[in-house]
Amino acid sequence: MVGIVAGIGSLLFTAVATYYAAAVSKDQLDQSREDAIREERDQAARVAAWVETDRAGSMRVHLMNRSLDPVSAVALSFWVSFPDRLLSSRWVYVLYSQPVVSVGPCTELVFDQGSMEYVSWVDGFRSQKKVPSRGLYADVIRVEFMDRTGVKWVRDRKGLDRVTGSFGPVDRHGRALGLVEGRPTSKEASSCR
Repeated sequence: MVGIVAGIGSLLFTAVATYYAAAVSKDQLDQSREDAIREERDQAARVAAWVETDRAGSMRVHLMNRSLDPVSAVALSFWVSFPDRLLSSRWVYVLYSQPVVSVGPCTELVFDQGSMEYVSWVDGFRSQKKVPSRGLYADVIRVEFMDRTGVKWVRDRKGLDRVTGSFGPVDRHGRALGLVEGRPTSKEASSCR
């Protein structure tokens, strides 16, 4: 009888120990998965784009890579809108989808409004114009890029997401397309790690 009780006690102890060992293993596996996801997103989380307007009304679009590795296949998409000079009741909307081969480690690129042009059609004639120097509204739509491991990412108004497949077109509305003439200015990012 004592042997049976000892055997049952031993089985119960083994069952409880096995249950807790499995629970600890599951927690460790969950933590490893979370760490892997965080590590995968680490570089992508350090890439950002924004619009800055100074007190004089001059607008610049910034693209920054605060990681210690370059990002490649970068495409920055942003809107610039301003009142039409000919028709004061109408606004001109220009989409800029600016390809950038790569952005180096700890680098910030600045696209100045003085380098932004757009194509206009007036009375059937095509002309290339500079965006006006005042009265601009600008907004970054998205920045697409590839990280050091070849993973494609997109940062937009919804946040940061991994992209499966190829990057798609941004302009689905047939609006004017802009281009930035020349190269953006490049400077060291203010904080990098």
